[in-house]
Amino acid sequence: MVYENPGISHIGWDLDDVAYEGRATTILAACSEEDPKYFRERFINECGKEGALSDIDPQKFRYCLKLWEERNRRIETVRDFGAAVTDLRHDYHLFGPEHTKYIKNAILKGISMKDVNEIFSKVVLNEGFEEAVEIFHKREMKQLVFSNASHPVAVYFWKRCGMEYGEGIPVIVRVGKKEMVYEPGMHGRDDVVFAGRVAEPEWDKLEPFRGYLEREGIPLSRVAVIDDNHLGILKTVKNGGGVAVGYRVNDNCRRALKSAKIPILKETATLKDFPEVIRDWEMLRGLLE
Repeated sequence: MVYENPGISHIGWDLDDVAYEGRATTILAACSEEDPKYFRERFINECGKEGALSDIDPQKFRYCLKLWEERNRRIETVRDFGAAVTDLRHDYHLFGPEHTKYIKNAILKGISMKDVNEIFSKVVLNEGFEEAVEIFHKREMKQLVFSNASHPVAVYFWKRCGMEYGEGIPVIVRVGKKEMVYEPGMHGRDDVVFAGRVAEPEWDKLEPFRGYLEREGIPLSRVAVIDDNHLGILKTVKNGGGVAVGYRVNDNCRRALKSAKIPILKETATLKDFPEVIRDWEMLRGLLE
């Protein structure tokens, strides 16, 4: 595989399983004081009825949760329940992205934007992430966050890391008795809480990513992205002449990325290697799977 340095000016970061291990909704669920039994029965009861879970068999949902507990641990917290829902999509193939988006945002109801900041300030970031961000700053490269984590989490990393912009799944929040779509100006506020619903169920980060680049006049050939599973963004950047790198990808995504000839970093590589891969293409060869 032969590469030429395309003169990268903008870096696109994913968050879930890239900046940190796991999913943002599962991490935030640790702050919930709700009984996980409530959510378990609520969503099982919604299966097969009109709504987001209309095409899910309630008996299959119940069985898969039981099987998850046998293979992992008892569901004793909302965070446990969130982890199980993630695995029921990726490992058990019970859910599609629209199902998990609905369930995992519902379990965040009542958690404040201040809680978001406090929780993620304590999350251990993946090795090399902070170093890579700092290297890109020193090279005067603009950094962006586009993630299928919720918008408040994307904004948190945008602000914390001094990036240029951040966007995630639009969510409904509550301010007093009013409900509205979250905006970046609500970052860190204690009086703004998740309402437990997404604003745009069909939202996917590829279109906002393309839209941002078009608005700012940034050609794809000037962009480098790193992602764990979003084939759409990785292929878009690669096909546009930019740099696309897979990181910590699952088996299903690995096959798709290799078919698309998108390089995947070895498990032994860290995010600190990402800036060097962009600068030195020969180094990339030694870091590929």
